[in-house]
Amino acid sequence: MPHNIRKLKHLRYLDLSFNGTIVLPEEITCLVNLQVLKLYGCAVLQKLPRGFGKLSNLLYLNLQECTSLKCMPVGIGKLSSLRELSIFIVGAATDYEAARISELKDLNNLSGKLRIKRLELVKDELEAVAASLKEKKHL
Repeated sequence: MPHNIRKLKHLRYLDLSFNGTIVLPEEITCLVNLQVLKLYGCAVLQKLPRGFGKLSNLLYLNLQECTSLKCMPVGIGKLSSLRELSIFIVGAATDYEAARISELKDLNNLSGKLRIKRLELVKDELEAVAASLKEKKHL
């Protein structure tokens, strides 16, 4: 993916599905008008950029079959407009760049199915309750 993608500031839809060599550059977080990001089948994708929470207009994020993805980035909880998130991967408490389950707290517009992986990394009941999963009426 070219690093000058930041120039596409009006881009709303980006489908990178089944890209076998994808590494998302930090510059993708400059696409503040992006509403749809499809990464379906990007099996080699290991992480999302640190500033991913800057994509404040993102409505749809498809991460299905991103089998190498290890965790969600801190700040993903800022995507309060997000309506569809196919998967959330809990990060380890020792990894300062990895999101904890509590990042789901303000994502109250989510609908459909949400698969949560690595639940064994949730340290206790209080942390789990902080995710406010009961508030997600459309999941």
